[in-house]
Order: sequence, then structure tokens, then C-alpha cells
Amino acid sequence: MKLGTLQLFAHVMEQGSFSKAAIAAFTTQSNISKQISSLEEEIGVRLFERNNQGVAPTPAAVCLSMGLKEQLPMMKRLLEQTRKAAEAENLSLKISISDSMSINHITPLLTAFRGSCPGVELKLIAQPQENILRSLAEGDADVALIYSVWPTDAACVTRKAITRTSPCIYYSNQEWPGAVTVDTFRDAAFVRLESSSIDAMQDLPYAPRQVIFVDSLRSLQFYVAAGMACAVLGKSQLLLDSADIATCELLCARSKVGTDAVWMTSNKNPAIYLFKKNIEAMLCGRTQRSAAGASE
Repeated sequence: MKLGTLQLFAHVMEQGSFSKAAIAAFTTQSNISKQISSLEEEIGVRLFERNNQGVAPTPAAVCLSMGLKEQLPMMKRLLEQTRKAAEAENLSLKISISDSMSINHITPLLTAFRGSCPGVELKLIAQPQENILRSLAEGDADVALIYSVWPTDAACVTRKAITRTSPCIYYSNQEWPGAVTVDTFRDAAFVRLESSSIDAMQDLPYAPRQVIFVDSLRSLQFYVAAGMACAVLGKSQLLLDSADIATCELLCARSKVGTDAVWMTSNKNPAIYLFKKNIEAMLCGRTQRSAAGASE
């Protein structure tokens, strides 16, 4: 089914006749008639009743027309994005990344994307988590990589999962040397970012003895490294890079946490579509490897 034929059908429905539709579409009446007949044959229903007074749409035509009012603009945008994607060497993608995010999660995705789309220029912007969504809304970034627990407005943001792991308790390996379990930290103080709307400690099987609020992830790191408190987070590169900090996986957590790619639905940069397809390919590869490992 050709897009051009559907557009001619839409002209006929709008103009009410083949002759007027031909004028609107800058073509001939015979071509309109030929295309409509071909469309009717392809879908197996009659769309117009022909008579001496002109043509009248059938109920099937009305149904098709209503659907096309929504679908045709989307199809046109998709084709335009496809054409631009074919010229990937002229595309660029600005990616905002939380400055505390695990490099181990992000590097494979960026490496795979550069390998499949070498012509797309990548511009990476590291910034605090709380500033990322604003940079998206203001157009300073096309895509953001954020923690899965960070809330977004689902009405204007598209979200795609990249990684999912169990959250961890971060602790000082000097204060708690040797083997530990979640219960080891029952009497410990915990530190939390006051700017975060997410209470990561809600997955602990006990209430923390004390909760200390700090204004930055760097302050949180100092509390944990000094053995003054523990923290519950996902995979934070800032903390994982510290030699004084170790992790205990919180297997009792109700849900896994990780990294998501998000972008504004109003952003029509075709490079976003290419980035999304790379995420899907990476996740598909992980699924296939996991299935292969389970069968061995």
C-alpha cells in the first residue's frame, strides 16, 4: 500500500470528487480513478459508489479516512526522519549524563552506538541529576541518561530502560571490614540526599537508626567513606571509584534500579531514533546471552 495512494484517497474524501481531488493534488482525474481502484482491489472493499452525479464514500471509506487523519501525519514524519537518518553523517546528538552515574553501564552503550552510527556526532554533558530534566526541556540536550527511580512527567517524556540491578548499601570497608550482610547495618546511621524525591532506604528490612540529610552526592561520599553513615543507592560511579567504600547488594529490595534513557516527545531529532534502536539491540543481545547461559 503506497503512501501516495493514501494521500490521493484523502484528497478525494476532502474534495468530494475525483476531478476536484485531481486539481488539489496536481494530477489527472484518470490517475485518481486508477489509484482508488487499485486501493479498493488491495484492501478488498469498495470505497466509493460511482454515479452520474460523482462519487459517494462508503462506510468503509469513512472508517479509513478517520484512521488516516491520525496516521498520515505520523507516517510523513517517520519518512522524513528516515530520510534524515540515511544522512547520518549530518546528525548530532547531545547526551546529558548524571555526574554520579556508573561508567560501566554507559560505556558499552556509547561504544555500540558509535560503532553502528559513526557519522553521528556525540556531545556528552555531565551534570547533577536534578538539572538534567531541565536541560531536556530547554533543548540543551536531546537525550538524558538518568537513574530509573528519578520521576519524570510521562506525558511529555519518553523513557527507555537501559540497565536494571538490585540497589546496594554503600559502606566504609574500614568501619565494617570482612564479610557483611544487610543485617550488619541495622544499627548504622544512613545518609540521604535532601534534594532527592526518592527514599531509597524504604527497601531496607528495618528502619534506620538515624537519617542524615546532605546537599550533594560529594558530601554523601565523605560520610560513607569516613564510616559515619551508610547509603542506599543504585550503581554510583562516584562511590564505586572510592577505595574506602564497599557495597552490599540489597537483595530484599522490592524492585531493581538502574539507568534509563529519556527524551522529550516533542524532540524530532532523528538521531534519537537511532539511539533508541541501539538500546533495543543491546538489550536484545543481553536477553539472548542470558537465555543461552541458562540452557547450558
